[in-house]
Amino acid sequence: MRILYILIFIPLFTITGCTSNGEKEPYKSTKSTLLHEQYVGAESCKECHQEAYADWKKSDHFYSMQKATKEFVKANFNTTYSADEIQYKFYTQDTTYFVEITEANQTHTFKVAYTFGWHPLQQYLLETENGKFQTLRASWDTENNKWFHQNAGDIVEPHDWLSWSKGGQNWNTMCSSCHSTHLKKNYNEVTDNFNTTFKEINVACESCHGPGVNHIGFQSNNKITDPYQGGILTDQKAQINNCGTCHARRTMFEDVSDPHNEFLDQFIPQNLTSTFYEGDGQIKGEDFVYGSFLSSRMYRNHVACNNCHNSHSGEIKMEGNSLCLQCHEPQDYDTQKHHHHTPNTEGASCVSCHMDGKVYMGNDYRKDHSFRIPRPDQSVKYETSNSCNSCHTDKDAKWAATAVTTWYGKERAYHFSDDLLPASKLNEQSMTHIENLLSNDSVPTIIKSTAIEYLQYLDDPMALDLILKSLSHKEALVRQSGYVSLLWFPENIRVDAGLRGLSDPVKAVRIMAFRTVISIDVNQLNPEIIKIWNNVNAEYLIYLKTNADFPSGQTLIGEYYQQVNDTKRAITAFNRALKMDSVQLRPYSNLAILYSGINDLASVKKILLQGTELFPNHALYYYYLGLNEGELGNLNAQLNQFKKAYLLNSTDPKIAYNYILSLYNLDAQKEAKKQLVKALIVNPNNKDLYELDLYFKQQ
Repeated sequence: MRILYILIFIPLFTITGCTSNGEKEPYKSTKSTLLHEQYVGAESCKECHQEAYADWKKSDHFYSMQKATKEFVKANFNTTYSADEIQYKFYTQDTTYFVEITEANQTHTFKVAYTFGWHPLQQYLLETENGKFQTLRASWDTENNKWFHQNAGDIVEPHDWLSWSKGGQNWNTMCSSCHSTHLKKNYNEVTDNFNTTFKEINVACESCHGPGVNHIGFQSNNKITDPYQGGILTDQKAQINNCGTCHARRTMFEDVSDPHNEFLDQFIPQNLTSTFYEGDGQIKGEDFVYGSFLSSRMYRNHVACNNCHNSHSGEIKMEGNSLCLQCHEPQDYDTQKHHHHTPNTEGASCVSCHMDGKVYMGNDYRKDHSFRIPRPDQSVKYETSNSCNSCHTDKDAKWAATAVTTWYGKERAYHFSDDLLPASKLNEQSMTHIENLLSNDSVPTIIKSTAIEYLQYLDDPMALDLILKSLSHKEALVRQSGYVSLLWFPENIRVDAGLRGLSDPVKAVRIMAFRTVISIDVNQLNPEIIKIWNNVNAEYLIYLKTNADFPSGQTLIGEYYQQVNDTKRAITAFNRALKMDSVQLRPYSNLAILYSGINDLASVKKILLQGTELFPNHALYYYYLGLNEGELGNLNAQLNQFKKAYLLNSTDPKIAYNYILSLYNLDAQKEAKKQLVKALIVNPNNKDLYELDLYFKQQ
């Protein structure tokens, strides 16, 4: 019995590309190369923009990355430090900074190449092999002047993706595009080598304003059109698109993070799903502001970043409640009647109630930019965070909810979280709340997009109807989420809609639509559609290649080649994914499928046994092992593996079917019939189980 070709699509934060030894690399963007010489550097801006330049020199953007010199290094490099089974010795030689690291009984010394950040912590980049720079796990607390470990208390093994020496802490992969100007990673997946370049070491003027050569030419009367003319960053959308380049959790389409006009032509943003956010859309994982802000009433009312922040220093424009009182009437909001706290205390501060925050990276407190009204009543029901209990840690959410009711009455104004929270539970009640979110014009686009993404997990006949309807939504963000969810449906349902999506004017939509039709027989299409398919295929391959340094990306590259029946490249990509990070579910299953397809049953068994060691509770691995043992003629071993799968997931009809049939064939008919009765109760409409029941009754 062959392992069935089962391909599960999961929208990921990153996606990658694949070439193997001797392969061509025909898909390469030239846009960034052409732009490179048009970048003139911040010093060229200083003469005419002295105030902006002076503000920038004080900003976090200026200090985002610098060479490790006495001017920029804040930490004590004449000390030792130990934490989480790692020992450090920090020292200098002449003007160069070094760290000696002892881990797992091995000691290595590295030169510190760059500082990374400024406050409240500073990290340090170590130069390693193959053009890689790693972020040292020991970071310097700039407020308390001490070394500390991020994620203190966690023992991270040296082979782990999250180890300081591996990909999860690699500057080129994880950090570089947002800390320098006009950066290109230039990753070669064949050699696992980076040749990363940047025009300026830090986040400088042209990171936001774009290349300046024509602007300077215009000012010099060279009859060149000035790209800066008209104040392009005064428009809310343009400004947020620019800031969102880095202040967003997103996936890149190309190896370039230069300014742009349409966010969704360059990135796919993360929706506010419960994987990265709390169920009500509050921050949980690092979200970098963009997603939260798009869900806020501030965004809906055309507030832009520079209404609150100085564009060049990054600092807020006013201290205390004065910042908010630019728009909100003092007599209505800056009163004890409104906030119910003693004036001029932390409790009376607007941001204390409406911008609750969380600590990231060990000591970096960041405020939630969804600007929401505290809802401790939701905390009581759903255990979400609320700003009341962030301050009143000695009280519980019920106490806070009672206080709010006493002050403002029992009724709460509608907020999308009233529907998003129950929708996020992905149960039989979720559909009603998703429909509410999609039909309510006051609900932000990113929340509608999140609701559409949730539909892929619901076993409800309405789900497909809502997904198909979303594909013609006026907002591109909703359309792309529709195609993400459409991936879960059979190909015969996906094709027509997927092909239409290839002509969408927004790249994010085209890319997601393309994923729904990768595996179709292109030769059966008419010439015009083939041309469109090929164009988007080229975009998709650039998209894949851009993120080839991520293990999740190599997994998607493997799935791309798996769908186009290029087994060799698919196997190469999945093995690369596991070499980068062995703790991934999907590559083991997909490799087993591929090895089975070429009748390499020994490799099937080997890869699945590796998978079960890491994921001992993943039923499908045992199910596939059972199928493989059957191919090898080991029927008792097959039954043993099916039984393991069944005990872990007895509700899966294909696992139940194979386990029951295996029991029957090995003369355990009584037990087989007993388990079939249970399986039919769980899956009463399953055709295979129903036919098996008829077969048993005929014997």
